[in-house]
Amino acid sequence: MITKYCAAQLTIALFASLFVTHAWAAPFQTVSIASETVAVPGNNFVVEIVYNTSDGNANLPGLGMRVHFNAAELTWVQNTLVNELDLIGTSPATADVEDFDNSSDTDTYIQFAWASVSGNWPGKIPADLARLEFSTLDSFDGTTINFSTSGTAAGYAFQSAQVDIGLSNSTVDSDNDGLPDECDNACLAAGITADTDDDDDGVLDVDDAFPLDPLRSDDDASNLAPTIAIAGLATITLDVDDVFTDPGALAFDEEDGDLTASVIVSDDVNISAPGSYTVEYRVTDSGGLTRMVTRTVVVIQPLSSGALRF
Repeated sequence: MITKYCAAQLTIALFASLFVTHAWAAPFQTVSIASETVAVPGNNFVVEIVYNTSDGNANLPGLGMRVHFNAAELTWVQNTLVNELDLIGTSPATADVEDFDNSSDTDTYIQFAWASVSGNWPGKIPADLARLEFSTLDSFDGTTINFSTSGTAAGYAFQSAQVDIGLSNSTVDSDNDGLPDECDNACLAAGITADTDDDDDGVLDVDDAFPLDPLRSDDDASNLAPTIAIAGLATITLDVDDVFTDPGALAFDEEDGDLTASVIVSDDVNISAPGSYTVEYRVTDSGGLTRMVTRTVVVIQPLSSGALRF
């Protein structure tokens, strides 16, 4: 069972003689993240921390490490993995009132400490130190994670680099259909799938020379998609058993001319049952480009004779 950092102060003190802080540059005990990390707003992500040394020495007395973040941008959820070899303490998220990482971009840290009496920590390098799970706010647009040390092995300095957590590309949705144009690993991990037709023109992005232009999909710029518009009201309300007369839709194409007669209509309207139904109008030009519009038909139960409808 991992000992909480606050309960491990005495234990850490016993090993204080193993650790010294330094100002010189080499050799280093280094920490970094395993791979570039991006995050999706309003979702969780994991940062994997890796340990190494600049001189290849895998047998040292230990390390004290802090992971710094901005609590206004991230919430620490849990440590999904911590290297338990010679682990003597961890801490929960703690306000960084002393600014250990000398950065105004962070205000909170989580602390870890490893100490080996035999001086053979961690035994091999590179070594996985920890995996930290964070959650982002809905307004997330990128943040920074830093590292600092509370103590290194005698004769070693500490080295790390600022980590930029980028914004996942899943935030771009060109046709506003709820599916992102692209979906990176962070997006997929959040259970989101990418849009395969970013401009909603009926042509898959892989086959579309203009994936963000709903009027063009072919390399030939003269091949424009047809236009289509419903005739009459976008929403029609009828009583049960009324007669539904479809006003239809009008379609035109720059190359093919009037395509109204080619409009294909499909609907699920049941005039005998109250409910909301959709009528779909679709037209395809000679170049294979398709456009579609819809109308809503609402069927309601009529009031009894003499009743007032508001």
